[in-house]
Amino acid sequence: MNIFRSATIITLLLLSNTYGIHAQGETQGEKLRIALVNRDLTNALILAKTADPNYICPLNNLSNLMTASVSGNTEVCTVLIERGANLDFLNTDGSTALIMASSVGNPEVVKLLLNKGAKMDLKGFQGCTALIAATIICNFESVKMLLDKGANLNLVENNGMTALSIASGNGCLEVVRLLLSKGAKLDLQSTDGSTALMSASENGRTEVVQLLMDKGAKLNLKNANGETALFLASKRKYSEIAKLLSEKGAIY
Repeated sequence: MNIFRSATIITLLLLSNTYGIHAQGETQGEKLRIALVNRDLTNALILAKTADPNYICPLNNLSNLMTASVSGNTEVCTVLIERGANLDFLNTDGSTALIMASSVGNPEVVKLLLNKGAKMDLKGFQGCTALIAATIICNFESVKMLLDKGANLNLVENNGMTALSIASGNGCLEVVRLLLSKGAKLDLQSTDGSTALMSASENGRTEVVQLLMDKGAKLNLKNANGETALFLASKRKYSEIAKLLSEKGAIY
């Protein structure tokens, strides 16, 4: 499941590839960007009051609202939004400020953006929604806020995986519990036929496997390769999970 953490890594790289670059232009927007990436809160707040609220950095196609969201700067985000920043600007990867804040675990920014009306179900890098991005890093607080605001918990990313499947594979037990309580589809299969139970089984997530079984997950569904959850657990030598599945009547 390491691939599911790539969204966070890429978000950080989008910012880090501009660190250390000194402002070459005279625009207030560029100066604000530099202040944000250098964590200069004092100057960032001053510049946010006069800079173009919709300035887009030509180097990484990020708006200053996105940059402030990733860095967790709620004060600058508030100023930019009040001055007309586009909450739902999509950069070249299709990401938004909300997706980026969710992907790096900034719940206060997520809360602000949601309260200001940011769209929750837009898809960004690799088809990730804000909910999926928050699920990737097991950020319970952001996941709960998004669900409470009505985020679609059964949307899938580019591989056909839901937030539940990703949370199960990453061992995010409390997030899995929350998603199930909100009505996540237990046996939804991804593009390759994988289910949440398969994801948990092949990644050694014993507690998640037990929870999914307790909730009635189908044990003997097969993926595109004809593999069941029991087969995957056995293949990876997760004997405890294999035993749990076998005792419930799972087959290879």
